[in-house]
Amino acid sequence: VEFTAVQKEIKDGMYSPNAYVLANLAIQLPMIFVLAVAALLPPWAIDALPWVTFPSAVLVFGVILFALECVAQAMSLVGNPLLGMMLFITHWFVTFLFSGLFVKISSVIWPLRILCYITPMRWGMPSMIYQAFSPYDGERGDVFEGAGKCTPSPFFGPLFCYGGFFCEGISPLECYGRTGKDILGTVGINFDVISDEFTMWTDIAYMVAIAVCWKLLFVVQLNRLCSGGTAPSAPAAKKKPPRKGD
Repeated sequence: VEFTAVQKEIKDGMYSPNAYVLANLAIQLPMIFVLAVAALLPPWAIDALPWVTFPSAVLVFGVILFALECVAQAMSLVGNPLLGMMLFITHWFVTFLFSGLFVKISSVIWPLRILCYITPMRWGMPSMIYQAFSPYDGERGDVFEGAGKCTPSPFFGPLFCYGGFFCEGISPLECYGRTGKDILGTVGINFDVISDEFTMWTDIAYMVAIAVCWKLLFVVQLNRLCSGGTAPSAPAAKKKPPRKGD
């Protein structure tokens, strides 16, 4: 509905396609981060997560939303609205499936593996998880004092010492470490996209690059759809009826 109105107004010369994109972006960006704050406030408050990483989490989550919004805008220009919605839902499913949290990236065959690198969740979710766990270092957040270092046995492997930690009275497979970064490193054994290293700015750069590609596709398609048509011709002059006596 919006595109039909925008297309008509652009063809009527009210504004250019690029002016519409800039005006839309000026409204889109602030509202995306307002939505990110509204989405993250409840889990941070309910789970008592350290507020020191809340601004970083809002930044990462906002960039995720912006990238997905750019995808939605590009797919909204498909001729059939139902087809556009179906394409976006498919992209959403692919984004989660190839994010590295369900299937190891190394286990995905080529050429499907490229989907692991061009979806925003692949870069956004590891940084979100890092923001949630990394503050638990004894200074900014609590630590689990019941975990101690151990060395895996060459005979029993992780049976008694999984991830290099041992917790008395707890199964080794449920003992992830003492600090938040210990937990990230242990979980990263099974999920290679999760790491105890700070990669937020790199992840944001990849997501911005993905968003820019989809935004450029939207701009090109918008200009193409709004530049068609021919200029209206001048109305034909009406013949005056003959006067009586002529």
